[in-house]
Amino acid sequence: MINPGYCYKEIDCKSSIMDDLLLIADNSEPFVEYFNFGIKFVPKDVFLKDSFLKSLHDKHTFNAAILLIRSKNIYNWHIDDNRGASLNMMIRGDNSHCLFSNEPLEVVNSFIELEYKPSTYYLLNTQRHHSVVNFGEDRLMFSIEFDDDKNSLDYYDLLTTLGS
Repeated sequence: MINPGYCYKEIDCKSSIMDDLLLIADNSEPFVEYFNFGIKFVPKDVFLKDSFLKSLHDKHTFNAAILLIRSKNIYNWHIDDNRGASLNMMIRGDNSHCLFSNEPLEVVNSFIELEYKPSTYYLLNTQRHHSVVNFGEDRLMFSIEFDDDKNSLDYYDLLTTLGS
């Protein structure tokens, strides 16, 4: 059995910037290619309106973006190259599944699913194998990338910062 706490942590805080993120996601500017995602950067003045994100940014600086995975696409099993952790929140994405699995990956593996709740942030351990399978509409995810890489800041460091 996979322990979800090794893979992700729900943050007990609702986002106050969802409307702003939807405006950015739906504006006419195209998504640009970045690490096999389509992205739109979220301006600092937008994400710092959220008191939780401002507090986190005061401790560990980061950039934020909206990530796009197209309908009927899969982001295959991987461990992030540089990121030790990420903070994500689903903006839009019906029938889209974020999965975590045991290591090492084999032909057959058990997995758990992170089932996103509306307007809720999740800390993700990006040093665990994870994948996204999108059966539904285009999937939009708010995601932050910390300035510190995995050697300086990891999932467990951030759990400590968040008091978990």
